[in-house]
Amino acid sequence: EAAVAVDEGVRRSLNFRDLGNASSATHGMLGRVFRTACLQGDREAAVADAAQKEHQVRVILDLRSDDEMKDDRPFAGTDHVFSRDRQNLGVERAAKAWEEGAGAHRYIVPLLTREHLVPGVRRRMGPLEGLAMQFWAIFDPEREQTAFIREINDGGLPLLNILMLECARPELSWALQLLITLLDTAVPAGRGGAGGGIAIQCRLGKDRTGLVSALLLLAAGATHEEVIADYARSDGMDEIALGGIKEEKREEGKAPRTLERSRFTGAQAETMEKTIAHMQEEYGSVEGYLDAIGIGRDWRARLRAATAS
Repeated sequence: EAAVAVDEGVRRSLNFRDLGNASSATHGMLGRVFRTACLQGDREAAVADAAQKEHQVRVILDLRSDDEMKDDRPFAGTDHVFSRDRQNLGVERAAKAWEEGAGAHRYIVPLLTREHLVPGVRRRMGPLEGLAMQFWAIFDPEREQTAFIREINDGGLPLLNILMLECARPELSWALQLLITLLDTAVPAGRGGAGGGIAIQCRLGKDRTGLVSALLLLAAGATHEEVIADYARSDGMDEIALGGIKEEKREEGKAPRTLERSRFTGAQAETMEKTIAHMQEEYGSVEGYLDAIGIGRDWRARLRAATAS
């Protein structure tokens, strides 16, 4: 078959880029860690396959929800699924499975699940509103959904990032520990092109992927300005993909229960600025947040040693 060229224009349509270019502190990631839109979907499928082949992508950290995967093209590899109910997928064992196993490995760590987001939205409401939402969850789910979507719409992407920071702490911690372990043990420096790169993906590669990429870069020593600039490179992806947050059609005579698309498209610098500001305000610093989710000094030192240029 004829080779498919992976030109810069198509890279942009996949939102595909090397995280090693984001900062001088992360040059040691070059050829080892990439961020991208979903590589198993129908978006530029031939080019997605070519990108995986060109960069020897053998590890995929997939941040999507189950219902987003139902129309995927087949994944020719082994799936490992993170679940809070059975956190027996140990990080070291998961990394070892890649190192010892042939073929590709996909680690599925959903970040936007409604069951975790709704309590987070409820905690941000006033006491009476929060209690009302709990009541509606039992006796009037339609009204609960209306209130939930209203809050999400009001906050837009900055709120979505804050909800993930607070409601998906186990998932973020596990994902970062996996990435650090892989970089330290299974994807050593200089081996990315020969032994297999890592791709971090969600549907569009801008929101969930943007948050995990930002936390990884910050843990590696990138400056806030560099992280904000990397996030903003995804601006122009004018679609929305919000995992377990269901969109519903507007019905005549009923309150809107659908997402305001204009609040969730693009990747403006302000969104990441507010995300970093939240960590500083609530935890004293970005490092304070990383400490709180289990990515303490030892993990950060391990990452920096593994990605030193």
